[in-house]
Amino acid sequence: MSQVNKIKSVLFSKRRFTLAYRQVGVAIATFLVLGLGQSSALKQSVQAAENYRTFAEWCQNRSRLSESAKQTVDVLLQYVGTTDCDAAQELLSANPSLSLTQPPITDLSPFGSLTHLTNLTLVGTQVTDVTPLANLTNLTYLVLGFNQINDVTPLAKLTDLTYLSLTGNQITEIDSLGTLTKLRNLTLLQNPIQSKVCPLQPANKCIFDNAGQDLYVQAEKQFQEGNFQTALNSYNQVLEVYQRESDRLKEGDTLNRIGDTYVNLSNYPQALETYKQALALRQELGDLPGVSVTLTGLAAAYERLGRYPKALTALEEALAIVREQDENFQLRLDEAAGGFWELPKEQATLLNNLALVHNRLGQHEKALKSAEEALATFRLIPEAYGTNTKRYGEAISLNTLGVTYAELGQTEKALAVLQQALTIAREIGDRATEAQILNHIGEVLSKTGQQSEAISIFQQALAIRQEVGDRAGIGATLNNIGVAYLKSQQYSQAETQLFAAVEAWESLRPGLTDENKVSLAERQNQTYSYLQETLIAQNKIEAALEIAERGRARAFIELLAANFAENPPDINPPNIQKIKQIAQEQNATLVQYSLVNDNIYTWVIQPTGEVAFRNVEVSSLLENQTLAQLVKNTRDGLFIPPFYPGEELQKLHQILIDPIADLLPQDENKRIVFIPQKELFLVPFVALLDENEQYLVQKHTLLTAPAIQVLDLTRQQRERNKQTNPQHSLIVGFPRDPGAINDLILGNPEMPKNPETGETLMPLKGAEAEAQQIAEFLNTDPILGVEATKNKVLQSIEASRIVHIATHGLLEDVVGLGVPGALALAPSSEDRGFLTSSEILDLNLNAELVVLSACDTGQGDIKSDGVIGLSRSFIAAGTPSIIVTLWKIPDDATAFLMNEFYQQLDSTGDKAVALRQAMLATMEQFPDPENWAAPTLIGEAE
Repeated sequence: MSQVNKIKSVLFSKRRFTLAYRQVGVAIATFLVLGLGQSSALKQSVQAAENYRTFAEWCQNRSRLSESAKQTVDVLLQYVGTTDCDAAQELLSANPSLSLTQPPITDLSPFGSLTHLTNLTLVGTQVTDVTPLANLTNLTYLVLGFNQINDVTPLAKLTDLTYLSLTGNQITEIDSLGTLTKLRNLTLLQNPIQSKVCPLQPANKCIFDNAGQDLYVQAEKQFQEGNFQTALNSYNQVLEVYQRESDRLKEGDTLNRIGDTYVNLSNYPQALETYKQALALRQELGDLPGVSVTLTGLAAAYERLGRYPKALTALEEALAIVREQDENFQLRLDEAAGGFWELPKEQATLLNNLALVHNRLGQHEKALKSAEEALATFRLIPEAYGTNTKRYGEAISLNTLGVTYAELGQTEKALAVLQQALTIAREIGDRATEAQILNHIGEVLSKTGQQSEAISIFQQALAIRQEVGDRAGIGATLNNIGVAYLKSQQYSQAETQLFAAVEAWESLRPGLTDENKVSLAERQNQTYSYLQETLIAQNKIEAALEIAERGRARAFIELLAANFAENPPDINPPNIQKIKQIAQEQNATLVQYSLVNDNIYTWVIQPTGEVAFRNVEVSSLLENQTLAQLVKNTRDGLFIPPFYPGEELQKLHQILIDPIADLLPQDENKRIVFIPQKELFLVPFVALLDENEQYLVQKHTLLTAPAIQVLDLTRQQRERNKQTNPQHSLIVGFPRDPGAINDLILGNPEMPKNPETGETLMPLKGAEAEAQQIAEFLNTDPILGVEATKNKVLQSIEASRIVHIATHGLLEDVVGLGVPGALALAPSSEDRGFLTSSEILDLNLNAELVVLSACDTGQGDIKSDGVIGLSRSFIAAGTPSIIVTLWKIPDDATAFLMNEFYQQLDSTGDKAVALRQAMLATMEQFPDPENWAAPTLIGEAE
């Protein structure tokens, strides 16, 4: 029998007995005065019970029984309708069920002989002692409601029980019932229980009094009406009640609703924290339905933050739990009629959220299926269940269905469905959902060119969202209004709305983790692009540059600023004066790229303060491919001889360099700092070819940065590191099997295994020689082979002046913490041999330079915050300069290039100049760009 049907059967039985209790309420009071002299009489009956093994014997010896025992025998004789003891024995034995309501009995001793019973109901007696029932070990169903029972210890022997109702007694302790592991339901309403801690697992088997019910209902009503702040206050009051009552199951329910409320208030840090509390509690209690509900809520928070894969994982886990509760994942109406409707409500909510995430991931057919299932499941719920539960569910699922139709290009169908959703939301007074639907209707109208109508609808949505306090919703609608004005070429109005949207988005950031800030920024990045487009349309070149800078690397900048705890720098987005100042301090020409729709906006900021702007329409220069495809084809061509990608390198030069060539310095030693965006982070700028087939590195000294403001912070980082003045360098060569170093074989230790494939990583034959040469030049000892463990590296890295690591670089998130990238080191008994990006973030580095002479260390997840990977982690951990690689690099050429780099660095003191000279020297020995163009310097040149 599935968990869903088990729960239903419990609830249906509970409802029948509730009706019976109401009928006997008055009669029960009559018995409250009975029971005097009960204990001595009961004692006699218990002693007699040792001699009477059958009911017939009890009946035949009535004259010897106490008055209370006689009364019990008489009640049983009346129940079977005979005074014949043998006939009564036969009739009772023939029926495994016995049900008595309001029987005038106080002594259960004769019941001890009815050992054949499987079902027993005794409601409304004056019984206090249930010891005789301990003999009835075949019982599976037992109802002892509205009696005077205070000690339930004897019932602990009834280990076959699956249902036990003890409502309306005098019970204070229930720990002894923990032995009843087969119980599916333990009802304990209206008992003076001191601690509402269920002795069973899962804890939702127990039903206690709901001391906070009225306040909880009030909070739910406030939530559905969109009064989220008021609802939050009410839920917190309810939480205090349940914590005071030690009702941990209800505490989990309330924590989950508090999390839901924080999501609707766009307070994502608090939402995530509260959901995690609810999840931990529900997992501890074994409350699987509750765990599923919390995972669904957690997924909603992740979806709002733009962390769609994580949201999908949570929903799939929740879905697995739901399917475990109901093997067919279908609500059978004939079994559920009039019964338990919470599970289908949660199923439908889960399916609706699943559709939202599929839409975000571009999986619209999957979204359509989930949205349709959500709507069908909500419609199974009776109108009378809960306060507008069914109608609320219909509104949100129709809303999702309408959005999905719009994504599939079915505009008319989308508007019709959204209008249905809007009607329901207005009828039930669900203001928050009404605003969502209006926003989606406006989006559909805007896509079909009806900008005036769309703006009117958006303004209705905005007013409601401001009323209910939905900050994320406010940002989304302001963005939509701005875009509609932009499409209408009403640039001034668009600028006002888009600036307001940016302010709304940025108000959501405080308190979020770095990972969540990155995801949120990725979801909101379009607003910054639209605002740049609006400003450029008005020829506001410098204002557009400020916005281009404001929309990138914000989380990275906040990470960097954390290194200056004693004297935190200003991390407000730089205005144009600050941007010019940074160019001057860097003594470099800054080139900032911004990809906006089909355009590449390029600003060139001279160290003298001049700002120039160029715009390139990409499609006019490319045939049958996107910019991202061109970048990929260029990189792929580097490794597929003889298809040398000269044409692609020239095309990238034409798009990225030719429009600004007249603005670049003529002196080859003057630095140029490129600030790329998106796929441009993967462009090998040094290898771009001009029309004369001259590489860019042959004419200019180049480096990169994820944002202009990052350059300001790395400069401050460099100044700070000078003060600490670490004196030694850390050079790490490739770790390899110790058998290759020693003749003593100690179990043939394995190299780190790739977490993706399980295969041992291959040695890099030139890495050890590279490390030895550089260590000799720097007059230090390298850490090689088996000695190159993570612990060994961590012991030295924070105090090192130069860090050079020659090993494998992995792009994967090897420990699942959300930050990709790892360096392979020698495994040990304490770890698998990987130094991850997440671990690097926690370091406090003083190095003036980190060189990752490894494969692909310049790659990672490319976001609006830059490349999320090893380079970002090292800079955030404290180093102002890092050299990383854009692809897998050949050993011989790399060893030559790195050795040349350190010699040039020693003579010039300029990292950018040294890297350029090393590349030029390597080019002479190894002409193909794959051999010399992979390294790139990020951060400070000096």
